[in-house]
Amino acid sequence: MLFALATRDNRGRRLDPTAVRQSVEVLAKQQVSSIAAFSLGALPRRATANVDALLREMFRVVGAAFDRFRRVDPASRPTLDLADLGARGKRGKPTARPGDLDISMIRQGWLREILVAWISETKPTTTEVRRAHKAMQTAAQALDARPGGGLDVAALGFADMTAVVAGFEHLVKADGQDMGFKHKSNLLTMWFKVLEWGRLTERLNGMSATFVRHPSHVIKQPEPNEDEIGKAIPDSVIAQLNDHIALLGDGVSHGRLSKEQVHAMSVAIYELLRDTGRRPYEIAQLEADCLEKDGEGWLLRWDNGKGLRNGRRLPIPAETVTTVHSWQAVRATIDLPTGSEGFLFPPAGEFGQVRHLESDHISPIIRAFADAVPQLLAEEFGPDGRRLPFDRSLIFPYAFRHTYCQRHADAGVPIDVLRELMDHRSMQTTARYFTVPLKRKREAVQMVSRHSFDRTGRARPACSGLAYEARSVAVPFGLCEEPSNVRAGGKACVIRFQCAACKFFTPDPSHLPAVDEQIAAMRADRDTAIAWEVDEFVIRNFDANIEAMEKIAGIARAKLEALPADERAELLEATEVLRIVRAKHARAATEGGVTDLGMPRFPGRPRQESA
Repeated sequence: MLFALATRDNRGRRLDPTAVRQSVEVLAKQQVSSIAAFSLGALPRRATANVDALLREMFRVVGAAFDRFRRVDPASRPTLDLADLGARGKRGKPTARPGDLDISMIRQGWLREILVAWISETKPTTTEVRRAHKAMQTAAQALDARPGGGLDVAALGFADMTAVVAGFEHLVKADGQDMGFKHKSNLLTMWFKVLEWGRLTERLNGMSATFVRHPSHVIKQPEPNEDEIGKAIPDSVIAQLNDHIALLGDGVSHGRLSKEQVHAMSVAIYELLRDTGRRPYEIAQLEADCLEKDGEGWLLRWDNGKGLRNGRRLPIPAETVTTVHSWQAVRATIDLPTGSEGFLFPPAGEFGQVRHLESDHISPIIRAFADAVPQLLAEEFGPDGRRLPFDRSLIFPYAFRHTYCQRHADAGVPIDVLRELMDHRSMQTTARYFTVPLKRKREAVQMVSRHSFDRTGRARPACSGLAYEARSVAVPFGLCEEPSNVRAGGKACVIRFQCAACKFFTPDPSHLPAVDEQIAAMRADRDTAIAWEVDEFVIRNFDANIEAMEKIAGIARAKLEALPADERAELLEATEVLRIVRAKHARAATEGGVTDLGMPRFPGRPRQESA
């Protein structure tokens, strides 16, 4: 017992005298003369959790020490004790949890040995250990199917490594769904990392030189599926969650906080996730004085740990500020754990080892909340015309960041402004949120295509949304159906910028904002031409084009006003979807240095976009 207690003390773990005395009493009452020779399962049920945990640790530590004394190879055991091997926890200190990592599925002895040696010598974190363990299991399973089963390291070759990489390529999650590209790549990287470490430390000297990584040994990145782009929670679902905020914190325990205190903290966390779009760990690490007054409004001060940019500022809604202030008032009544006084949200622990809330503790709060809401309806409808249930697994802390960004993108916030709000380094990262899912785009096209008309106002509805897209090419303020121009992608028109005079021009109400922009631009150009004292025929041309475009705008407005209120609302919603799609295509064309009409941009001339 003294040895076990000394080991615990050397690891910097807390010693509870009461638990130690009660543990002695339990062992004495059972007349246990040797911990190493006694089975922990033979002890009766202990009085408290602290005593139970201490006894389990004593038996584990003493048993592992006797194994080392008898020179029992850890790789020969079915499970690994991570604490005994020296793995580190999240904070860099030796972990106190055994982990009991199962290696019985790894038949190849050299794989087990290299994994154990890597853990005991490099002292990785428990997260890295579990990633390496999964990588070794994947490699072992792939080698099992090869001739010889991968048991002889000298017999391994290029084909075996290719089979191992294929095993990573086809990994699936516990529910049978395909594992994500990033997760597969991380596991494959860990596999090569441990293998390379074994070579450098000369533990794999007998391994064939052909059993190495080739440039072709990578996980192929899948093509993006437009139907599954984005993880944003629909605003209609957010509204349903908001109606049940009273359920936040139900069934969640957090240290010594009361039920009311947990509720107040959970509400603050939820609203900060929802209204700021910060990452869960950024919310967890907020300082107690994270709010700053900015004139009539408020700013949230936060640290971007991922981008290594601290002291960032973000505008925050007044309602969220009120919620945070309410939590701060509750927080002032709490006996905070040591060292957590400077943070907005306290940790669950009581001994100052973690100074603030951990992001891992936010997930149970959001999961319990999502599961507690009686009914959540999706935006899709079933065959009976009723809205389908929303998949609650799509509600998790990070999803609120996607929701925040998607909400601003849908609202027409310029991409450079949204990039600042999200604190992205790359504009490409922000641009992902400007992608409309394929299903939503098709529905919008289907709706708008029914309201197309020609230059005289005569209805020209497409027979389908696909035909609407296939037989036309986008111009800044409508669609062109002239065959040669469609084949040339809009670059073969001989009467550029005079679409309202062409029989092939097909606008619809979704182009009304672009038409208005074009009219305003032509008026400005006409005023400039007059100031330059150009010939009269140029002014007449401007006047004729302006009149023609105003006629198009008038027809579009009249058609909108003639629709029933519900159909008009659907059409305006579809128009907003297509506005986002066109804005993204316009940005792509701008970055390529050409306009929608295939004409080069001129410096100093603002580009006309259908945004």
